[in-house]
Amino acid sequence: MVLLATYWLPHGDELIDLPNDNSRTMARKISEVTSSDKSEVRVVISPHGLGLSRNIGVIMTENFNGSFSLATGNLRARYKNDRILAGKIADSSPDVVEKVTFATGSGQKSTFPVDFGSLIPLHFFKRGKVVLIGQPRFNRRSELVAFGKTLYGVLNSYRESVSMIFSADMAHTHAPDGPYGFSEQAAIYDKEVQDMFKSGFFGRSLEIPEDVVTAAKPDSFWNLLIMSGFLEAGGIRMKMDYYYVEHYFGMLFAHS
Repeated sequence: MVLLATYWLPHGDELIDLPNDNSRTMARKISEVTSSDKSEVRVVISPHGLGLSRNIGVIMTENFNGSFSLATGNLRARYKNDRILAGKIADSSPDVVEKVTFATGSGQKSTFPVDFGSLIPLHFFKRGKVVLIGQPRFNRRSELVAFGKTLYGVLNSYRESVSMIFSADMAHTHAPDGPYGFSEQAAIYDKEVQDMFKSGFFGRSLEIPEDVVTAAKPDSFWNLLIMSGFLEAGGIRMKMDYYYVEHYFGMLFAHS
């Protein structure tokens, strides 16, 4: 089979609670695109799931189960892990990837919690098997780009159809009254990333100064590096569908 689609999907609560016109517009645009996704497996790299200090974690439990409280209710979901694909991903990059287990090797207790960075994007898709990967936050940029290239090769040659989801919010320092304060670098960072989507040149992600990343506080800069390699390996072009700032953080939706 082949890789069917690639998504850059935000994970703000507002995409479920829909408190304003921007959130409603973005949620509608996401639904319009994802409603036609027919992939059998969805791979998610989330910045809010498993985090390892030096490597990338691929979760190997049999099941996933998650619950997240929202202003308008609770978001709950259970998924089956495609452990064959998860194993192939881990084995393809043994120098930077670790297999992670939890509780038991199989059965009902072999269940890993699903974070909101995975729950919210997956909410927009039909139920199916998933693979969950924890986004790393180490500063070995070239290794992350290389992992993205290898990841593309694994997914595109898998026996079942696959979609790739990069779960990602943008800078988190857009507002003085936000939890992370204000920095002028937030707008600079978000514009730089938008320009990458518009131009298709994601290699520029390697050149973003570390002090800009630190000040802007995006949760997904490392996913941007992985996606840069992923898109390059597949010759994939992304379409930016919508961007806006939700109080203190930016959200951008794009798809292949």
